[in-house]
Amino acid sequence: MSGPDFPPGVDPSAGGYPAPPSADPPPETGGPPPSLDALPAPHEERYADALPNAGNVPAFASLVLGAGGVLLCFLVIVFRPDSAAVVLAIPVAGVLAVVFGGVGLSRSKARGGAGRDMAMGGCLLGIVTVFAAFPVFFVDAVSNWSGGGL
Repeated sequence: MSGPDFPPGVDPSAGGYPAPPSADPPPETGGPPPSLDALPAPHEERYADALPNAGNVPAFASLVLGAGGVLLCFLVIVFRPDSAAVVLAIPVAGVLAVVFGGVGLSRSKARGGAGRDMAMGGCLLGIVTVFAAFPVFFVDAVSNWSGGGL
């Protein structure tokens, strides 16, 4: 009673497919398994050259801090927050961007130029952020002194 929807040799009234054929036992190897001491550690060969090619983290941090400082300057001028901590964070971000940019430049020299452009961009944005902090302080001070009517 095998119908068109069932493979040959399958009886749907019996409840399904027959049992799978038994698997052969694994062959005998004739000796003990290899020692783990004889095998190389997986990280020794696979990741041998990964460390010298790693990214320049201070250069990236400099770029992020510099861009964040410029963005924060823009946001403080547009939205004029009441918190002095936001206004004080601008020069801190700029100074940190310049410091991390300098560290990133020195590391890029040691690594053959890896991350030099990010470090230079971060230094430049950090300097722009520090100089842009003065007008932001002025706008914030005048806005707070005159009662927010600037």
